[in-house]
This record gives sequence, C-alpha cells and structure tokens, in this order.
Amino acid sequence: MIHLDKPISSNGYGIAVVSAEIFQELCKEHRIRSKKMLTYFDKNHNVFYDFIKKGAFVPIPRIRAYYYQIFITINDNRTTDEEWDSIPTEETFFLEVKDEALWICSFEQIENWKYKDLENCTNIETYYYLSYEGERYTAYSAAKYTIPNGKYKIKIIGLRNKKVEKEEKFRKGYAFLIQIEKVDSIINISDSSQLDFSKLFE
Repeated sequence: MIHLDKPISSNGYGIAVVSAEIFQELCKEHRIRSKKMLTYFDKNHNVFYDFIKKGAFVPIPRIRAYYYQIFITINDNRTTDEEWDSIPTEETFFLEVKDEALWICSFEQIENWKYKDLENCTNIETYYYLSYEGERYTAYSAAKYTIPNGKYKIKIIGLRNKKVEKEEKFRKGYAFLIQIEKVDSIINISDSSQLDFSKLFE
C-alpha cells in the first residue's frame, strides 16, 4: 500500500483521480478552449460523460473542504490500519494511463486546468496552514503517483480516522483509499458524479 503523504486540499468541495495526458487529449479532441473545466462540464454533460467513459478522470464530488490523505493499492485488496473506519462504495470506475502518471487533484485544480503545470513535476502546493498547536503544514492541489501504462479498474473507499481529536479532523481525520486493478479492456463504468460519501462525515 502506498501512502502519498501529500494531503490534498478539497477546495471546490471535491477531488479527482486524473489521467492527465488522456484528459488533455480529450480537451483537444473536443476543441475545448476554456480552462474552467468544471464549469464547462456543467454546461456540456455529454462531454463530461465522454471524459468519464474514456478513462480521463474519476471525480469524487460533494465532500467537505478538508485535507485528505490518499492511499493507493495496485492489484491488492488490502485495507488500511485499524485506526480507520472504512466507507466503501459499490461502484467501479475506469481510468487509462498513458504517461505513467496517476494524479490526485482538487476540484480547484481541475477548474483551473493547465496541463503544463503537471508536466515535469510531482506535486503542486496550494498553500500553507497552521494546526491548532501552531505547526505549519503544506496543502496540495495535486500530487502524482507513478504507475505503469494501461487500463485500470478503480474502486474508491472513504476513510475516517477513529483516533483524531475533533479539532484536528479537518487536517488528518479523513482519507481515501484508491484500489487499482489492471484490466485488458474497458469495463462497465459507474457514474462517479453520483458518488455519495455523506456517511463519511456523520
């Protein structure tokens, strides 16, 4: 299991698993000039579903504006340590990787899409923040994980830390486990825009 150790800010109230090269290819295919991609998707639902169908990204919408730890497994169904409660989903999603890179991005990063920002880097810092003890931390709008090229089935599990104090929940109380399994062909795809992780915050 890989822990990215880069807390992703959910500015825009969502994060996404992104294949940046496929995403950019589809921007060109659809002749999209706007950089405000979420706004564009809201107005062009057919294009949004084409991005989903072709494995460009998997959005995780309607989550609180916290900082989320990210765990990744490949061809491995292990879950995390006992300190985490898990909120699994039944849905299965699809992602295709061409540039050996899987990105976890905030919705803010998607809304202000700049492919060049993701080239030749491994993460994008968004800002610094202080804990209640006054410690300084970095939040990220994007973080990269190197992965072999190919087609992948994806499952997403929400995680809630049992041991974190209430005052620190926004910073280290929540996470997502991205389970990735390599496949030979495109699978039946769920609509990730309907993902509901409201139970994660109860």
